[in-house]
Amino acid sequence: MSISVTVTRSWAQAGQDPVSHQKSFSEGSLVSISESIPDGSTDKLVEVAISVARLKALLIGSDQDLTLEINHPGGSSTAPDQTFDLKGKSPIDWTEDDAEDCPLEVDVTAIYVTNDSGAAAQLEIRALRDPTPEE
Repeated sequence: MSISVTVTRSWAQAGQDPVSHQKSFSEGSLVSISESIPDGSTDKLVEVAISVARLKALLIGSDQDLTLEINHPGGSSTAPDQTFDLKGKSPIDWTEDDAEDCPLEVDVTAIYVTNDSGAAAQLEIRALRDPTPEE
């Protein structure tokens, strides 16, 4: 069964008509994570599997500033494969048709989240992907 999502990007300016662009994507698998991250959390594990080669659309957002470390927590352990300083209400938003490359540089098996924003954060992750690897 195919899963369809519509990605909407818009710009609103006082006194002007809003500009909005929508594009629909369909694929066989959708990762959907909605997780509360308590304030003061350090390297809280969020298990998720995302293959960059099979990714069609990605959204990672939060209502608070968070640090996301991909595949390994930082500190004295193995360095993360990639780190994002996610700003509250400024999501990572990508689709396969974007002019920019995918923001994920490596396949993801885990995300370690640190929240020192002063408030609990709501982390949202959506990843539309092809569930059938190429042979």
